[in-house]
Amino acid sequence: MVHNGITVRRGVVGDARGMAHIFNASFRESTLEILPGGVPDGVIADLMAFLLWADPRACLVATLDGSLVGYCIAPASMLRIWLRAPLTIRMWRLAWRAISGGLGMGLRQLVRLAGNKLAYFASFGVARFRGTAQILSVAVDPGTRGMGVGTLLVEAALQVLRGRGVRFVKLEVRPDNAPARRLYERLGFVAQGSTEDSQGRWLVMLKDLAVRESTGSTVEG
Repeated sequence: MVHNGITVRRGVVGDARGMAHIFNASFRESTLEILPGGVPDGVIADLMAFLLWADPRACLVATLDGSLVGYCIAPASMLRIWLRAPLTIRMWRLAWRAISGGLGMGLRQLVRLAGNKLAYFASFGVARFRGTAQILSVAVDPGTRGMGVGTLLVEAALQVLRGRGVRFVKLEVRPDNAPARRLYERLGFVAQGSTEDSQGRWLVMLKDLAVRESTGSTVEG
Protein backbone atom coordinates (compact mmCIF):
# COMPACT_ATOMS: atom_id res chain seq x y z
CA MET A 1 0.00 0.00 0.00
CA VAL A 2 1.36 3.42 -0.99
CA HIS A 3 -0.29 6.67 0.16
CA ASN A 4 1.21 10.17 0.00
CA GLY A 5 4.66 8.66 -0.42
CA ILE A 6 4.25 6.33 2.57
CA THR A 7 4.61 2.64 1.80
CA VAL A 8 3.15 -0.05 4.07
CA ARG A 9 4.60 -3.52 3.58
CA ARG A 10 5.17 -6.74 5.45
CA GLY A 11 8.08 -6.51 7.88
CA VAL A 12 11.24 -8.60 7.55
CA VAL A 13 13.87 -9.54 10.12
CA GLY A 14 16.13 -6.80 8.80
CA ASP A 15 13.57 -4.25 10.04
CA ALA A 16 13.90 -5.38 13.68
CA ARG A 17 16.48 -2.82 14.79
CA GLY A 18 14.64 0.07 13.14
CA MET A 19 11.41 -1.07 14.79
CA ALA A 20 13.23 -1.21 18.14
CA HIS A 21 14.50 2.34 17.73
CA ILE A 22 10.97 3.61 17.01
CA PHE A 23 9.60 1.63 19.97
CA ASN A 24 12.09 3.20 22.37
CA ALA A 25 11.46 6.68 20.95
CA SER A 26 7.71 6.20 21.42
CA PHE A 27 7.55 4.37 24.75
CA ARG A 28 10.46 5.79 26.70
CA GLU A 29 8.50 6.17 29.95
CA SER A 30 7.36 2.54 29.81
CA THR A 31 10.88 1.22 29.26
CA LEU A 32 12.19 3.34 32.14
CA GLU A 33 9.58 1.62 34.33
CA ILE A 34 11.22 -1.72 33.48
CA LEU A 35 14.87 -0.64 33.72
CA PRO A 36 16.29 2.56 35.26
CA GLY A 37 18.20 3.35 32.05
CA GLY A 38 15.55 2.06 29.71
CA VAL A 39 15.60 -1.15 27.65
CA PRO A 40 18.49 -1.21 25.11
CA ASP A 41 17.58 -1.18 21.42
CA GLY A 42 19.35 -4.53 21.03
CA VAL A 43 17.01 -6.25 23.49
CA ILE A 44 13.90 -4.79 21.84
CA ALA A 45 15.34 -5.74 18.43
CA ASP A 46 15.63 -9.36 19.60
CA LEU A 47 11.97 -9.32 20.64
CA MET A 48 10.95 -7.76 17.31
CA ALA A 49 12.97 -10.36 15.41
CA PHE A 50 11.23 -13.11 17.37
CA LEU A 51 7.78 -11.70 16.52
CA LEU A 52 8.76 -11.38 12.85
CA TRP A 53 9.75 -15.05 12.93
CA ALA A 54 6.83 -16.31 15.03
CA ASP A 55 4.15 -14.73 12.82
CA PRO A 56 5.57 -12.94 9.75
CA ARG A 57 2.13 -11.83 8.53
CA ALA A 58 1.52 -10.04 11.84
CA CYS A 59 4.26 -7.44 11.38
CA LEU A 60 3.78 -4.46 9.08
CA VAL A 61 6.12 -1.52 8.63
CA ALA A 62 5.75 1.90 7.04
CA THR A 63 8.54 3.57 5.08
CA LEU A 64 8.98 7.08 3.72
CA ASP A 65 11.70 7.75 1.16
CA GLY A 66 13.17 4.37 2.04
CA SER A 67 13.39 5.05 5.79
CA LEU A 68 11.39 3.13 8.38
CA VAL A 69 8.88 5.49 10.03
CA GLY A 70 6.45 3.15 11.83
CA TYR A 71 5.30 -0.37 12.53
CA CYS A 72 2.24 -2.32 13.63
CA ILE A 73 2.32 -5.80 15.18
CA ALA A 74 -1.05 -7.55 15.01
CA PRO A 75 -0.90 -11.34 15.58
CA ALA A 76 -3.95 -13.37 14.56
CA SER A 77 -3.28 -15.65 17.52
CA MET A 78 -1.44 -14.67 20.68
CA LEU A 79 -1.52 -18.33 21.69
CA ARG A 80 0.64 -19.13 18.65
CA ILE A 81 3.15 -16.48 19.75
CA TRP A 82 3.39 -17.84 23.30
CA LEU A 83 3.71 -21.44 22.10
CA ARG A 84 6.52 -20.55 19.69
CA ALA A 85 8.55 -18.57 22.25
CA PRO A 86 10.23 -21.68 23.78
CA LEU A 87 11.28 -22.84 20.30
CA THR A 88 13.89 -20.14 19.70
CA ILE A 89 17.27 -19.78 21.36
CA ARG A 90 16.92 -15.99 21.17
CA MET A 91 14.03 -16.01 23.67
CA TRP A 92 15.77 -18.43 26.05
CA ARG A 93 18.83 -16.18 25.95
CA LEU A 94 16.76 -13.10 26.76
CA ALA A 95 14.95 -14.91 29.58
CA TRP A 96 18.25 -16.04 31.09
CA ARG A 97 19.72 -12.53 30.88
CA ALA A 98 16.66 -11.13 32.68
CA ILE A 99 16.65 -13.78 35.43
CA SER A 100 20.42 -13.75 35.95
CA GLY A 101 20.60 -9.96 36.16
CA GLY A 102 22.31 -9.53 32.82
CA LEU A 103 19.79 -6.87 31.82
CA GLY A 104 20.15 -5.01 35.10
CA MET A 105 16.73 -6.13 36.32
CA GLY A 106 16.39 -6.78 40.04
CA LEU A 107 13.69 -8.76 41.81
CA ARG A 108 11.47 -5.69 42.05
CA GLN A 109 11.54 -5.13 38.28
CA LEU A 110 10.91 -8.83 37.57
CA VAL A 111 7.90 -8.90 39.91
CA ARG A 112 6.51 -5.72 38.32
CA LEU A 113 6.99 -7.17 34.83
CA ALA A 114 5.24 -10.40 35.84
CA GLY A 115 2.36 -8.41 37.30
CA ASN A 116 2.02 -6.42 34.09
CA LYS A 117 1.78 -9.65 32.09
CA LEU A 118 -0.98 -10.90 34.39
CA ALA A 119 -2.85 -7.63 33.77
CA TYR A 120 -2.46 -8.23 30.04
CA PHE A 121 -4.03 -11.69 30.29
CA ALA A 122 -6.83 -10.25 32.44
CA SER A 123 -7.70 -7.84 29.63
CA PHE A 124 -8.98 -10.72 27.51
CA GLY A 125 -11.63 -11.41 30.14
CA VAL A 126 -12.58 -7.74 30.33
CA ALA A 127 -13.28 -7.72 26.60
CA ARG A 128 -15.28 -10.96 26.75
CA PHE A 129 -12.99 -11.82 23.87
CA ARG A 130 -13.89 -14.70 21.56
CA GLY A 131 -10.45 -15.09 20.01
CA THR A 132 -6.85 -14.08 20.45
CA ALA A 133 -6.17 -11.54 17.69
CA GLN A 134 -4.47 -8.46 19.11
CA ILE A 135 -3.12 -5.10 18.02
CA LEU A 136 -0.04 -5.73 20.12
CA SER A 137 2.03 -2.64 19.36
CA VAL A 138 1.81 0.40 17.08
CA ALA A 139 4.45 3.11 16.96
CA VAL A 140 5.35 5.97 14.64
CA ASP A 141 8.62 7.84 14.48
CA PRO A 142 8.13 11.17 16.31
CA GLY A 143 9.38 13.08 13.26
CA THR A 144 6.60 11.79 11.01
CA ARG A 145 3.60 11.95 13.34
CA GLY A 146 0.57 13.77 12.01
CA MET A 147 1.04 12.34 8.50
CA GLY A 148 -1.45 9.50 8.91
CA VAL A 149 1.18 6.78 9.28
CA GLY A 150 -0.54 5.19 12.28
CA THR A 151 -3.91 5.12 10.52
CA LEU A 152 -2.41 3.47 7.43
CA LEU A 153 -0.68 0.82 9.54
CA VAL A 154 -3.74 -0.09 11.61
CA GLU A 155 -6.01 -0.14 8.55
CA ALA A 156 -3.57 -2.44 6.77
CA ALA A 157 -3.28 -4.70 9.83
CA LEU A 158 -7.06 -5.02 10.07
CA GLN A 159 -7.18 -5.89 6.39
CA VAL A 160 -4.60 -8.64 6.90
CA LEU A 161 -6.44 -10.02 9.94
CA ARG A 162 -9.73 -10.04 8.06
CA GLY A 163 -8.05 -12.00 5.28
CA ARG A 164 -6.83 -14.51 7.86
CA GLY A 165 -10.39 -15.21 8.96
CA VAL A 166 -10.25 -13.25 12.22
CA ARG A 167 -13.58 -11.95 13.55
CA PHE A 168 -12.64 -9.96 16.67
CA VAL A 169 -9.54 -7.86 17.44
CA LYS A 170 -8.65 -6.32 20.80
CA LEU A 171 -6.15 -3.76 21.97
CA GLU A 172 -5.23 -1.76 25.06
CA VAL A 173 -4.63 1.99 25.11
CA ARG A 174 -3.95 4.44 27.92
CA PRO A 175 -7.12 6.46 28.70
CA ASP A 176 -5.20 9.75 28.44
CA ASN A 177 -3.76 8.93 24.99
CA ALA A 178 -6.40 10.98 23.17
CA PRO A 179 -4.87 10.80 19.64
CA ALA A 180 -4.65 7.00 19.76
CA ARG A 181 -8.17 6.66 21.17
CA ARG A 182 -9.58 8.87 18.41
CA LEU A 183 -7.80 6.75 15.81
CA TYR A 184 -9.13 3.48 17.20
CA GLU A 185 -12.66 4.81 17.63
CA ARG A 186 -12.63 6.11 14.06
CA LEU A 187 -11.66 2.61 12.88
CA GLY A 188 -14.53 1.00 14.77
CA PHE A 189 -12.98 -0.10 18.07
CA VAL A 190 -15.38 0.08 21.01
CA ALA A 191 -14.38 0.36 24.68
CA GLN A 192 -15.24 -2.78 26.64
CA GLY A 193 -13.80 -1.95 30.05
CA SER A 194 -10.38 -1.51 31.59
CA THR A 195 -7.49 -3.30 33.20
CA GLU A 196 -4.52 -2.03 35.21
CA ASP A 197 -0.78 -2.61 35.49
CA SER A 198 2.04 -1.03 37.49
CA GLN A 199 1.93 2.14 35.39
CA GLY A 200 -1.81 2.71 35.61
CA ARG A 201 -5.03 1.95 33.80
CA TRP A 202 -5.49 0.58 30.29
CA LEU A 203 -8.68 0.97 28.31
CA VAL A 204 -9.59 -2.32 26.61
CA MET A 205 -11.13 -1.92 23.15
CA LEU A 206 -12.64 -4.46 20.77
CA LYS A 207 -13.47 -4.41 17.06
CA ASP A 208 -15.79 -6.70 15.13
CA LEU A 209 -14.22 -7.22 11.71
CA ALA A 210 -17.59 -8.26 10.30
CA VAL A 211 -18.35 -4.52 10.28
CA ARG A 212 -16.42 -3.44 7.21
CA GLU A 213 -15.05 -0.05 6.20
CA SER A 214 -14.37 0.74 2.56
CA THR A 215 -10.69 1.72 2.58
CA GLY A 216 -9.51 0.01 -0.59
CA SER A 217 -6.10 -0.51 1.03
CA THR A 218 -3.67 -3.19 -0.02
CA VAL A 219 -0.42 -4.25 1.61
CA GLU A 220 2.78 -4.82 -0.33
CA GLY A 221 4.65 -8.07 0.14
